[in-house]
Amino acid sequence: MRLRLRFRLVAIVSLILTSTIAVLAMKSASVETGWQNSARSAPPGLMQQVVKENLSSDFTGDTGRMKVWRIFQTGQSKPLFLVDTRSMNEANHPHRNPLCGALGCKFLGYVSTTKEQYQQVFANYLKPLLPPKVPLIEPTPTIRNGLPTLKINQLEGRQVKQSVLAFNGKGYEIVETQLLPKVYE
Repeated sequence: MRLRLRFRLVAIVSLILTSTIAVLAMKSASVETGWQNSARSAPPGLMQQVVKENLSSDFTGDTGRMKVWRIFQTGQSKPLFLVDTRSMNEANHPHRNPLCGALGCKFLGYVSTTKEQYQQVFANYLKPLLPPKVPLIEPTPTIRNGLPTLKINQLEGRQVKQSVLAFNGKGYEIVETQLLPKVYE
C-alpha cells in the first residue's frame, strides 16, 4: 500500500514539474518573438539612433517603453528590428507620442551595419486600430534580398487592406496590395 502511495505521489510531482517546465518553455519562447519593450530587447545603440534620426534633439520621452520586434528567420542575412515608436497609450497620452498623428504612428525597421550602427530600411505611418486577431505587421517566410517580406494590414472602411512589402536591397517597397474579402462591423 505504501509503495502505491509513493508511486502516485511521484507520478503527481512528475506531472506538476513537467507541466511547469512546459509552461515556462512556452513563456520563454513567446518572449523571443513579437513586440517587447525596447528597454529589455533593443540591441545597444538602436534606440539612440531611432531618436537621432526621427525625433528632435529636445525629446525627453521614454524610449524604453517603445516596442521592438527582432525578426530573424531561416534564410535571413541579418536580423530585422521593427520599432513601434508609441511609448504610451496613444488615446490617453497623445502628447507623449510625438511620432503619432492623423496619419497614424510611425513604425520603423532597422538592420545592423556594424556593431551598434544600424541602417533604416522601413519607415511608415500605420494606424494600429484593427479588428481583433488581425495583426498590424506579419513577417512572412519569403525572403527577398536577405530580409523577410512583410504583410501590413490597415483598416479601409469596413475591410482590411493588406500590402506586401519586400526588401529591395536598400529599403522596403510595396510589391502587392489587396483588399481582403471579410467585412467587419
